[in-house]
Amino acid sequence: MLSDVSFWEISVQDHVRVEIIKQGSASFKNKEGPFSVAKRQDAKAATKGYVRQLSKEWFYKVMPNGEKILRSWMVYSPVSENLYCFCCRLFAVCTLDTTSKFVTGFQKWWKLSPKVHNHETSEEHLNCLEKWKTLAAGLRLHQTIDAGAITVMEIEKKKWRDILHRLLDITLFLAKQNLAFRGHKEDECSFNKGNFLEMVEMLSKYDSVLKEHLIRLKQSTCKLKVSVSYLSPQTQNEFISVLANHMKEKIVMDIKSAKYFGIMFDSTPDISHTDQMSKVIRYVNIKNRKVQVKEVFLGFFPLKGKKAADLSLDILKKLESDGLDIMMCRAQGYDNTATMAGIHGGVQSIIMEKNKKAIFNGCYLQTKGLSLDKVVTKLESLRLFLYEERSHLVEYAITQAHLKAKEHGIAVERRARFKKRMAGEQARDAGGIRLQDEDKRAMLECIDRFHYELQIRLRAIMEVAAMFEAVQAKSLIYETEEKLKVSIPKLTTFYDKISESELLIEIPRLRRHLKAAKINLEEVKDWSALQVLTFIAEWDFIESLPTLSLCLKIFLRICVSVASCERSFSKLKLIKNYLRSTMGQARLSDLAILSVESELAKCIDFDVVHNFAAVKARKAKF
Repeated sequence: MLSDVSFWEISVQDHVRVEIIKQGSASFKNKEGPFSVAKRQDAKAATKGYVRQLSKEWFYKVMPNGEKILRSWMVYSPVSENLYCFCCRLFAVCTLDTTSKFVTGFQKWWKLSPKVHNHETSEEHLNCLEKWKTLAAGLRLHQTIDAGAITVMEIEKKKWRDILHRLLDITLFLAKQNLAFRGHKEDECSFNKGNFLEMVEMLSKYDSVLKEHLIRLKQSTCKLKVSVSYLSPQTQNEFISVLANHMKEKIVMDIKSAKYFGIMFDSTPDISHTDQMSKVIRYVNIKNRKVQVKEVFLGFFPLKGKKAADLSLDILKKLESDGLDIMMCRAQGYDNTATMAGIHGGVQSIIMEKNKKAIFNGCYLQTKGLSLDKVVTKLESLRLFLYEERSHLVEYAITQAHLKAKEHGIAVERRARFKKRMAGEQARDAGGIRLQDEDKRAMLECIDRFHYELQIRLRAIMEVAAMFEAVQAKSLIYETEEKLKVSIPKLTTFYDKISESELLIEIPRLRRHLKAAKINLEEVKDWSALQVLTFIAEWDFIESLPTLSLCLKIFLRICVSVASCERSFSKLKLIKNYLRSTMGQARLSDLAILSVESELAKCIDFDVVHNFAAVKARKAKF
């Protein structure tokens, strides 16, 4: 209720109304948008337009002299995508046919004029506005009828807020360390009540807030009174869920602000033999002129089937439930199994049918945050090494093996095996080949097979890299306009929203910026795409190079490694072990988020504490 106006019940309870008024209408206003688009279906739509959208200007009333006054009563709900009157919804008793649409939700944007003016001049609105302002002033001046009760309530809220801060910190610590919360037996006679309760008791020796809380609980137990403790197993689960959801909301908001993203999924069986799919999102974050390629973990979910169609459905449903639009996906990254990577029915092909721009790239590398240009360089170096050192590697390995065998007294010649020899067959053909020669042949076959598979994967990766040839450092610095006119269409044809003419103009502009910054162009030609984008961000040139920056961000979003998924499996084994094999799915996923994204968990803010404390303080008798 304290986050969005659409969650308010009609009528609003008195204690909730007080909390909302204390918070003020500004936190519910959302006047910066984004706003929903409404489609008009009446006869006038053909002449006046089928689509209408709310704008920021409607939150201000323009006076005859041109002065703008903020409409403090007008609030927008991103959840229901409707416009509301803050005070009329706050003091509404019930809804009737005559109730204003600004109470139940207004969305007919083509009727904003004159509906807004009519509402703010109506008698019902002015009465509610007067009640709102009068109560708000009374709360500020402590002149309300129950001012004494409110003062006591504020003290009670502070007490619960302090307790909750400590309990949430304990929850966060145990989750980050992958430790169990519960004990086998948690009553007063137990010597080990579990990590959560034992830690509460330990800290209470040094912290007066927790000590007072535990003393109060013991006194209420002796008097057979029911007292809220926030120490029950159910509340522990709530704490875990609240913290994980809070982190998840922050992560998803960050992803949405980046607009485009890449998806990485991989699965493994847990201790109870349930296939757990790990979900990781890759995106580019630019904040305070710093560029980061982030790969964030958003939880586990169980697989309902093992066919590509089932896996694709699970993935799409999970993205939708997290509020991520698959049409904003620009890359896919999975392992190289046929179910996931198959071009004729694998998960990647099914998702590409829905979104042609979701490029698939086979991942088998283990470096987190690696970009495609670096992958091409590393794999080509590996391929050349195998090609040039093929024979030497085998000879060296066999020589070292013989030396080691001789050192430990191990025989390296096997017992001769006799086979029936056919007419014209030589002894060597009949199984007389030496063990050393046979090992050499087997090793060469392995290397040749590896080289062949590497070539296939490298060819696919290079095809994707060739699409972005125009925005590689070497091309950005040295390519002529004629060659750029050949390479740029490879990119703009696939990404039709990227302007070819704008990109052709911005590349010479980048060269001028580099010269102005006194950076040696010979060094720049060896830069990675990340280094180029970092220069643009650090020198604040994104405004003058928007199309080039967009191309570089799309390139950096391409998934080249499932290392983040693999790392999440390590946490899975620690969290859901044989002693916790019956753990629920929601708890597992929440604990995994808090553990995997531990760096973000360190910066978590306890916004939810205020809401918890306000509800708990109302249960006190005054």
